[in-house]
Amino acid sequence: MIGVQAIRARILNYPIKPMNTKGIKDKVERKKLKRAARKKQPPKPKRTDPRGSHKPKVKKKGPGAPTRR
Repeated sequence: MIGVQAIRARILNYPIKPMNTKGIKDKVERKKLKRAARKKQPPKPKRTDPRGSHKPKVKKKGPGAPTRR
């Protein structure tokens, strides 16, 4: 199964890599560094197509069709 970040990077054509904070033991310090790294990232590009446009379309059932079989 492909990760969500890998799919997002493939769709948006730019890499999304979380900051490597394995060396920092203090939780508060680690969070501060991660937040600062997120703020430094360039803004995301505008969407080229609407959200959910690549989802498979579900055909509507008729009024007499059973919902479950």
